[in-house]
Amino acid sequence: MACQPAPKPKAPAKPKTPAKPKVSVTVDNVDEVYGSLTDDIAKEVFAAYGSPLAGNEKSLISAFDAKNLSAWIGLAIIKEESSFANRANNPDLDERNEANPFSVHFNTDRKRWPKGCGKNLLLIEDNKKEYTPGETVKKECAAKGFRLPTFPESAAGAAKTIKNKGFEAYREKGGYKEVLNGHLRDMISKIKLEPK
Repeated sequence: MACQPAPKPKAPAKPKTPAKPKVSVTVDNVDEVYGSLTDDIAKEVFAAYGSPLAGNEKSLISAFDAKNLSAWIGLAIIKEESSFANRANNPDLDERNEANPFSVHFNTDRKRWPKGCGKNLLLIEDNKKEYTPGETVKKECAAKGFRLPTFPESAAGAAKTIKNKGFEAYREKGGYKEVLNGHLRDMISKIKLEPK
């Protein structure tokens, strides 16, 4: 009868580390899960999307902080409304979207603008200025007494809108908050940010 080799002793089982429960990040819990938006993280996000908005991180954060809102919301709005103002991401963008990447409507009378000039709603009234369209915008969209907003004005306008009117101010049918939640998850995944 042939001898069988003795079975090798089994290594002791390694204790299992309980997996961290995955939290689905939303505009309501993003600061709790990932911490407040910082300049460095905002720079990473702008760089990841090839955004020309780099350099505006402090303005974004301070505008939303001033209204006691998460600045992450501002980033998500920029992604939804203007593809981070990157025309390679969205060829329909023009200088009005870049100046006002949050799509805040600073003037609300759509009838005042010629057909095809609806984006003039993104302009700010200023009696001393004149909006002269760039090469990708119809010349009929020129507007006396209006100008492009600055990034800080646009950020402050978006934060004020969300604070005073809620997410529904951006989309009448609702669902806008869910869209922003999806954008938050995309951004966080793209820059490989770990929860705090």
